[in-house]
Amino acid sequence: MILLKLSSDNENFKTIKFNTGLSIVAGLQKSKDNKKSYNGVGKSSGLNLIHWILGAKINNKTARDKKVNDFLKSYGNFYLKVRHKGCDFLIMKNFSHSEFYVNDKKYSAKDYATFLTETFIDNSFSSLSFRSVINCFARRYGEKYYSEAYGQQGQPNSDYKQRFINLALLGIDTSIVNRKHLVKKNIDKLTKSKSAIDSLISQDDIHLLKDLKEELRELKILREELEIAVAYDNEKEIADKLTFNINLMRDKLYEYRKSLQRKNTLLSQIGDVDVDIEQLKSVYEEANLLFSNDVNVGLKDACDFHRKLISNRTNRLAKDIGDLSDEIVKVKNDLEPAEKKRDILLKNLSAKGAFDEYDAVSSQILLKSDEVSKIESNLRFSKSIEAELSKEKLTNAAIHNEALGYLNSITESLEEIDDKFRRIVRSFYGSNTGSVNLTLSKDAQYLYDLDIHIPKDSSQGVNEVRIFCYDMLLYEMNKSILGFMAHDGCIFSELDPRHKARMFKVVLEYINDFGLQYFINIGQSSLDEVLSSDVLTISEKEEIRQSIALELLDESPETWLFGTQFG
Repeated sequence: MILLKLSSDNENFKTIKFNTGLSIVAGLQKSKDNKKSYNGVGKSSGLNLIHWILGAKINNKTARDKKVNDFLKSYGNFYLKVRHKGCDFLIMKNFSHSEFYVNDKKYSAKDYATFLTETFIDNSFSSLSFRSVINCFARRYGEKYYSEAYGQQGQPNSDYKQRFINLALLGIDTSIVNRKHLVKKNIDKLTKSKSAIDSLISQDDIHLLKDLKEELRELKILREELEIAVAYDNEKEIADKLTFNINLMRDKLYEYRKSLQRKNTLLSQIGDVDVDIEQLKSVYEEANLLFSNDVNVGLKDACDFHRKLISNRTNRLAKDIGDLSDEIVKVKNDLEPAEKKRDILLKNLSAKGAFDEYDAVSSQILLKSDEVSKIESNLRFSKSIEAELSKEKLTNAAIHNEALGYLNSITESLEEIDDKFRRIVRSFYGSNTGSVNLTLSKDAQYLYDLDIHIPKDSSQGVNEVRIFCYDMLLYEMNKSILGFMAHDGCIFSELDPRHKARMFKVVLEYINDFGLQYFINIGQSSLDEVLSSDVLTISEKEEIRQSIALELLDESPETWLFGTQFG
């Protein structure tokens, strides 16, 4: 990938047209006002914009981050034109929207990340993403990017992915590293699980388990001794139904007996009534009434009719009484055996033991069984994890031995890497050179410890030289993976003026020898130191002057990168 142009449809933006070799964004002092500064004119923003347009996330943690975010969202469209394998790509990004456009084709953020990797990263580096690669070859300002040589991702030194990327770019077989990572993750996970489950198990639990099992055995024996019939529930149901039917029969018998008593009373009352015609005559005579013979005959017929009516009613009551008596006998015949059967069942159920006690014992058995089950389950799980952990540790040990053998097999390759690094460092320190050492870690996920060393690199200035030399080493070993390199001007912050010039001298050598495209920003004071140094030849100084792609001035916001002030 070669950078061609960074621009915006906002007319205030200062377009950067990249050179094929060295491109410099310079912050220059033009104003005579001592209160003005070329710091903050947007030198670092150019490199940051390239990262953001190429899919990097914009921080939104601090108040300043939020101001930058809001400013970019309202600024307009940004364009980055790049060339890769003879094809031009125009990438458009408006930060008020999440999507990206490449040659007018719309991509979601996720699809865009995939597109960048598949388009610009060679298949031989299929284990690496575009974002991880560009971070290694274009260190931007901020975070921890310039604190450690292999800290290009801005992550802690122990970060696995950051170590993995560096090992891959150094040509180390990362398949072993990946297997180590997976096994170590499993070991860590299993160790945490083992610790968690073991916290639920104590020696008291183990001893208690034996007691619980003994109590459980005794409870089961006690339950058997209660001799509760297996058919208890069935027999109880039959007894309940019999009781229900018995109650119905008793109610019926009660009603029959009340009806019988009522009818017997009526019958006895009817038996006391008699009709005497002579008595009727006497009644009428006492009333001084005189009856003819015809009337006498009529009174006789009335008495006969009344006697017949009483006879019929008496006969009906007698029949009803007889029927009720039969029904009472029938009900009693059904009731007596039902009561006997029910009494026998209740007696049997009572004789078979106390069901309440049986139920209580059964409940205790369930509780004790649950306690036993939990402890045994935890113990089984603990043993299972322990077995799996032991297996993973054996695998881990095998990988460790395999990795040690691999390191021994690539001794010459490691020496070549070290020699290249030492050669680059000699450009700065002569015979006082550094080293790149790869050793087997004790038991880290990333498998190998990487030590990039320059004497006195605890000094910030020396550390900046170390970072620069290591980055040039990675480019030299992976010239085709990206095509360009970039550094932020903060790499000059503590450098000796001669070392600033040395950096440019090395960059110009790589441009001429390897076709490097290099992008950097620099302030007036550092630029003056570089151009006045006797480390560089006259032609090299002139080449640097001609490589200034954009001048940002301290005069007013209109002369800054965005043409306005924000933040």
